[in-house]
Amino acid sequence: MITDVVDEYVIDKYTKLDIERSCRRYGINPKHLSMIINHKKVVPMIRGIGAEYHLLDIMKQLKIYAYKNEEQDKDCFIEKYVAENKLAEKNSAKIEVNGVLSLRVKCMRSRTSGEKKCKERAKALGLDYKLCKIHSDQYRKTDFDIVVTNIGNAFMNDVQLRDWLKDHQRQLSYPYSHIYWAWSRDLISTSNNQCCQRRRGCDKDCGFIPHYPIMTFPSVGVVNYPWRSLKELEYLSSKINRKLPI
Repeated sequence: MITDVVDEYVIDKYTKLDIERSCRRYGINPKHLSMIINHKKVVPMIRGIGAEYHLLDIMKQLKIYAYKNEEQDKDCFIEKYVAENKLAEKNSAKIEVNGVLSLRVKCMRSRTSGEKKCKERAKALGLDYKLCKIHSDQYRKTDFDIVVTNIGNAFMNDVQLRDWLKDHQRQLSYPYSHIYWAWSRDLISTSNNQCCQRRRGCDKDCGFIPHYPIMTFPSVGVVNYPWRSLKELEYLSSKINRKLPI
């Protein structure tokens, strides 16, 4: 069973020295570091990059093969799959009329493409240029295999959700440690799946991943398709290691 890696975060003397060197390099007084890290302009960037390393820590604990390749424009690799790490949208958690908890995952390209890049991408994907232009900041299922997210950002103001979450205190204490994943192929916009939120020049079968795929939880800790739990990722890893069909 996985223990929360947050409990294991201890700054050893070598890490401390490295932090002190970095502070000197960038002219930062270490006594201000905590305030800088927690500044509202800084937190989103730290959370985005930090989530990638946090995921690797958890994969290591679960004995799932994963690594980060800095030379490629990919977040990380889990087993043989390319994984894209995306955070839940800030304060997006809400309780629907039927009692189901829903939240949105912010899943869009960080850099939009200009005309030249759009034409190159359209040609590579075998798509119409105008379609690629409309969806220049959206992903296709071929951009990666897996989307990995955690629910922390969705609960930044979680007062209204405490009653719903009262039986799961760990989730309230460390919401950033609750990780879920989905196959990219299951997130694309189709008539029977998550709908693309583009209002103009788009139809439901565009085949792009929406900016904000929806996650729903019928009960605490139980997530609806297409999202999956870490246990299913462990099961997938064990099948790969035993060379069983996926």
